[in-house]
Amino acid sequence: MAGLALFVSLGGTSYAAVSLSKGDVKSHHIADGAVRNAKLGTHAVTGNKIKAGAITASKIRDGSLHKRHFAPGVLPTGGGAAGAPGAPGDAGAPGAKGDAGAKGDAGATGPAGPIGPAGPAGPDGPTGPTGPTGPAGPSLATATGSGTATTVAGGLAGTSLLLPLQGASTSEQPLTGGTIPFDEPAAKVASIVPADTTITAIRVGARMRTAQALLGTTVTLRAELYRASTYGGPLDAVPGASCDTTPLSPFVSIGDTIDGACTGLAVPLAAGDTVILVVSAEASGISLLNALAIDASVALAGS
Repeated sequence: MAGLALFVSLGGTSYAAVSLSKGDVKSHHIADGAVRNAKLGTHAVTGNKIKAGAITASKIRDGSLHKRHFAPGVLPTGGGAAGAPGAPGDAGAPGAKGDAGAKGDAGATGPAGPIGPAGPAGPDGPTGPTGPTGPAGPSLATATGSGTATTVAGGLAGTSLLLPLQGASTSEQPLTGGTIPFDEPAAKVASIVPADTTITAIRVGARMRTAQALLGTTVTLRAELYRASTYGGPLDAVPGASCDTTPLSPFVSIGDTIDGACTGLAVPLAAGDTVILVVSAEASGISLLNALAIDASVALAGS
C-alpha cells in the first residue's frame, strides 16, 4: 500500500520506520481479519480491485444488497410462476349514475292477444229523436169470391162477380151499358179508398168449378176496377185498370185454373173514391153463350 508507514516495535522504545512501495504488500502479508471496514476509506474498494469470482454468495450478508447496488440490466426480470390469486377486495362505492342513453328504435308489433271476455252490458242510452217519415211502401189488396160469370149474345160480358177491394165476399151483377148502379149488389162489396194511391199492378186467377166443352170457342176472364168519385154514385170502369187471363182450353175440367198478370200500370185513385172489383167473361167463336162457375182471386199493388 503506497504511503502506508508501518511501525514495528524492535524492543524497548526503539522503533524503525519502513517505507513500502506500491505492490510491496501482498495478500499473504495480511492476516485474516486484519483489514476491516473501519480501516478502509469510502469507495476505497472498487470493482476493478476485486478479483473475479472472489465474492460468492456465502460472503454476502443477507439483506445487505438492494436493487440500487446493481447496474441496470444485471437483475433478471420476473418470469416465475404466477402466485395464487389474492383475496377479493372490498366492494367499491357505487359510481355516479350515468346519463340516460338514446331512445332505441320501436320493436316489431307483437301478435294480438286473445279476445277478452265480454264486459257487462251498459245502461240503455236515451231515446233518440224520431227520424223523418220514409216514403210509403207498396200496398197490396187481395179479394176473393165465388160465383158464375156469363157471356151473352155477341160474346159480351153478362152476369159478373163483384168483389170488395180487400177480403172475401161476392155479389153478382149483370153488366149493362158499362155502368154499375150503387144498389144492393154493389153496395154490399163497395170499398172507400183511404188515401191517395196509384195502382201499379193487377193480378187475377180463377179455378173452374164445373167441366164443359168449348169447341171452337175462346173464353177469357177479365178483372177490372170500377170507381165512383162520391160514395153512393154509379160506378164506371177505370181506364187502364183491367187485366185479362189466358184463354180457357177447349175442354174444361173441374179444378182447371187460368190466370193473368198486368204490371207497369199507373192508375191514380183519390182518397174518398168508392171502388169495387169486377170479374167478367168474354167469348169469341162458335159458342158465344156460356156460363162459368168459378172461384176468383184478384190482387192490386199500389204506391
